[in-house]
Amino acid sequence: MKQTLLLISIVVLSLNISAQTIYNNGAHIVSTSGSYWVLDNGSFTLTSNSSTNPTQFDELIINDDASLILGSASTPAYLTVDGLSMISPATVTIPSGSTGSSSLIVGTIYGTRSFTVNRYFTGANLAWHLISSPITSQEISGVFTPGGSTYDFYLYNEPTNEWINRKNLDGGGGVAPYFDDVNGDLLFTPGRGYLAAYDESNPTKSFSGAINQGTISQSVTFSGTTGYQGANLLGNPYPSSLDWKAPTGWTRTMLRDDDPGLETGYSMYIWNETANNYGTYISNETDDIGTNSVTRYIPPMQGFFVMAASAGSFQMNEDVCVHESVSSWLKNSSVNPDIIKLKVSNPEFGSDEVLLEDNEINTGGAQKWFSFVETAPSLWIDFEDKQYSILMDDVIEDENHYSIGFKPGMEEQYTLTASFDAGSYVDIMLEDKKLSSFHNLLESPDYHFYGYPSDDPARFALHFSAVGLPETETTSSPIQVYSNGKGINVINNNNLTGEITILNILGQQMDSFKLDSNINQTHHADFPSGVYVVYIKTSAGQVYSEKVIVN
Repeated sequence: MKQTLLLISIVVLSLNISAQTIYNNGAHIVSTSGSYWVLDNGSFTLTSNSSTNPTQFDELIINDDASLILGSASTPAYLTVDGLSMISPATVTIPSGSTGSSSLIVGTIYGTRSFTVNRYFTGANLAWHLISSPITSQEISGVFTPGGSTYDFYLYNEPTNEWINRKNLDGGGGVAPYFDDVNGDLLFTPGRGYLAAYDESNPTKSFSGAINQGTISQSVTFSGTTGYQGANLLGNPYPSSLDWKAPTGWTRTMLRDDDPGLETGYSMYIWNETANNYGTYISNETDDIGTNSVTRYIPPMQGFFVMAASAGSFQMNEDVCVHESVSSWLKNSSVNPDIIKLKVSNPEFGSDEVLLEDNEINTGGAQKWFSFVETAPSLWIDFEDKQYSILMDDVIEDENHYSIGFKPGMEEQYTLTASFDAGSYVDIMLEDKKLSSFHNLLESPDYHFYGYPSDDPARFALHFSAVGLPETETTSSPIQVYSNGKGINVINNNNLTGEITILNILGQQMDSFKLDSNINQTHHADFPSGVYVVYIKTSAGQVYSEKVIVN
């Protein structure tokens, strides 16, 4: 059989070699006449590459006496092929393990398509995972429904805002709506996500058959009547990651635009079992990180939620496929100088995060999705009557304080940790309104506190001064603060009332007292020599800060 095939190199081989052979486990891969690669005679294991430097072919033939394995469960491999020809019974296996998962991006497949795609799931017994299938007609049976009560497998039905169990079948004694009616059959629907839990720790599941190819379409609905109207659970249909920021390959204009500014922003949400919360990422983020370890990359076999603004056909094709972040479902990046991230955590009940980005172009962000685990803590940013997990705002120009909402799932000790570029801020303070105190996050990024479910959710506020923030002249400031020996003098130009808090450079509260309406007010205290931050919170909710040096 004659093939019209082109060549690009594999790993260490050169483009202009007329014929060359690599042997591996008795099998060999051959460059013939500088035009194509042929995999022949036995099982060939591809190794020695990375997600940023994958093996690439224009064309690859796998003969009927050969099979291809991409790396191993401990050492992943990454392959990009424009055209793949498979002569029956040729096979391709994509391993996955605790140290990584392999990845495949294919333009066109000729002949038979016999693939085994594995996915290692991290988690304890009965941990929840949002999953999807890279296989065209994968049955929801066998390892995905191991029988009895040792598993749960759900789809999400937006019109009724409910999870429907795979065990709830039409004719099987279930209650409408039935799983098979909503899903259409008992096969994984390409592009749809599912929720699964198995009575085994760190399971590996295998998908077998023909991998999904070309444009994958999934209908999204917008007919529910609850607060989660438009919530649709989709899934990655390819054996590689998806880039949520990819400039081409997506058809998603039916989704809710979470940025009313100059650039459209679409949010997606992924469940993080370790945090007991959803993490989120928005497509017009300037950085690659989101909350709760979710990034711009959606790993293979990962389900994800989107919010529709209207019914339509959500589509994707291979233009959105990448090899990045395949090996780890939830992996974060480094600190961005334009981003403040707050994380609240309890070692037993989970964690949650919010992200505030200084963005001159975009305004808005990913709105908060609350956990379905009642004991999990929740954190959000209150802004213009909405609750956000990710908020983009021109913080330098518009704001220097934000209200942080918090709801503990249990009466417990919590730690709130701030991550930010310290060089970008003159000061950054966390206000605990319940305790009428301020904590200097620039000096100590961890704040420990006790939370009660009955606490006011509007418990915290974030106050900061960024480097480059225009300074206000002293003559126009409503309140001036300076030291006079061992005392703190306050000049109250506008007869304001409120509370004054004095912190040392470590963020420890040294004293607090009432701000009265007197124009001149002196507070005498025997402070050691050093630098102090004086916070003034007026009765009207305004907050001012001044640094004072006591000699």
